[in-house]
Amino acid sequence: MNRFTRIAFKTILWIIGVIIALAILIVFLIRIPSVQNYIAGKVTHYVEGKIGTPVKIGYINIDFPKKLVLEDIYLADQSKDTLVAGKSIAVDINMLKLLKNTIEIQSIEAEGITAKIRRTLPDSSFNFDYIVKAFASQKESKPTADSSSALLFNLDKVKFDKFHIVYADDVIGTSADVYLNSLNTNVKKFDLTKNMAFNLPKVKIDGLSATVKQWRPVVDGTAPTVEDFGITDKTAQVTTLLPDVGIQIADLTNILVRYEDQSSLLNTKFYIKNLHADINKIDLNKELVDIQTINLDGSDNNVLFGKIQKKVNTEAKNTADTTKINWVVSAKEIQINNTSLAYRDNNQARMKGFDYFNIKIPGMKTSLNDLYYSADSISGSLKELVASDHSGFVIKQLKGDFKYTNTGAEIKNLYAETPRTLLRDYLKVTYPSLDIIAKKPELIYVNATIKKSHVDMRDIYYFAPFLDTMQVMKPLMDKKFNIDGRVVGKVNDLNIPAIDFQTLSNTRVIASLHLKGLPNVDKMSMDLNLKKLTTGRSDIEKLVSKKNAS
Repeated sequence: MNRFTRIAFKTILWIIGVIIALAILIVFLIRIPSVQNYIAGKVTHYVEGKIGTPVKIGYINIDFPKKLVLEDIYLADQSKDTLVAGKSIAVDINMLKLLKNTIEIQSIEAEGITAKIRRTLPDSSFNFDYIVKAFASQKESKPTADSSSALLFNLDKVKFDKFHIVYADDVIGTSADVYLNSLNTNVKKFDLTKNMAFNLPKVKIDGLSATVKQWRPVVDGTAPTVEDFGITDKTAQVTTLLPDVGIQIADLTNILVRYEDQSSLLNTKFYIKNLHADINKIDLNKELVDIQTINLDGSDNNVLFGKIQKKVNTEAKNTADTTKINWVVSAKEIQINNTSLAYRDNNQARMKGFDYFNIKIPGMKTSLNDLYYSADSISGSLKELVASDHSGFVIKQLKGDFKYTNTGAEIKNLYAETPRTLLRDYLKVTYPSLDIIAKKPELIYVNATIKKSHVDMRDIYYFAPFLDTMQVMKPLMDKKFNIDGRVVGKVNDLNIPAIDFQTLSNTRVIASLHLKGLPNVDKMSMDLNLKKLTTGRSDIEKLVSKKNAS
């Protein structure tokens, strides 16, 4: 090695050493609190000068080349109200990969964050618009070959504690106040291009309180757009597709959501104590939800429609939503315990007995397997249902395998029990179409087997309260009917091969029967094969009034 080569080699080593030393010095200086506070002050001063409103960063910790921690953050809007404030934000980011157009975040943790977003009239602007304008370049630069590729996001661990989001939008007449106690998740896919895609294998939320109020109907064209948030990237523009969301496990505890619509006087509240869900697939664009298990332990749900004063419409408007719904929802196993449901519509007159528009069921319990729901069918295996309504109607146990389609319904292994009534075993009803039921009820086909069952009139009364106004029914209103038999055939040609019917004290009928002509009673004919008939004077007196007997 000649002298020149040695000098050149030493010079190169010296330059590399100086660069390494400078890098080490920079890293060392960045880790010194005084230097970090100096950087925080410079950043704060720059941002304040740029946007013209107060900005504060109490402490900054830069652990080069990965970790960035900001503490005691405050940013005010132009009205001097809080825009964003927070206790701490910690981001574990791979800064070297930024050079490769990739944002790789190993973890992001935020605590004590408060954000207040407002959109006001008449200018329809958000309270952060001035920040977007301050940092927007006067001229849009043309993308180069190196910068035209979309920015990639890789995000792993996410943890949020004590989040408070306040949203008020005068343009669409909607406000929301959301408080999140804790959220933990791992993100396997985070793609903001096209219709966006997120894969969250496990999501755990503990403590969520959300109050949403709407005081005017939504009008087309008033909803916020991505441009309102300063996003001009074409890959982030609105598409007709919904985001691709992948969630495998969801654990939700202490979830409270309230929604109030002043235009329709709708007031709702949904509280979930514990909800665990194992999810196979969710596809919002294909309208598909496939769930393995849902376990809900403790919830309270209320839906109230207030009394709306009727207004005379001067112009008839067709407001019907013609959007076709093609959702397919399936669940292998659903367990629900200690769940309360209340529904009341004050626009409907109150009814005696079971009021379909005034339901209040506390402590409901149910178990359901193999649920399948689509636009034209629903099926499943109900293993258990225990419920009681405030009207007094009680379900001690309800079980059965059911299937409903546009052409019929079927229940196998039926077991329905109340304190006074027991019904079992099989029921099937078919018809050409739903429209035919009202026009030609005689075409309805019935196949039913009722085994050793009994029906109490007091249970029938809950769903047919008009019966107590019928003179012939009054003696029977507290009686029980024992039934064992089978019915098969169309309504206009019903065959009852065997029936054993008992009621009152001594009345019993064992017979077979063939009915034709229903539902037109005037054209009805009956072929009765009476095998046994027993009754007594007291039963006859109850069934036949003295006026008719005379």
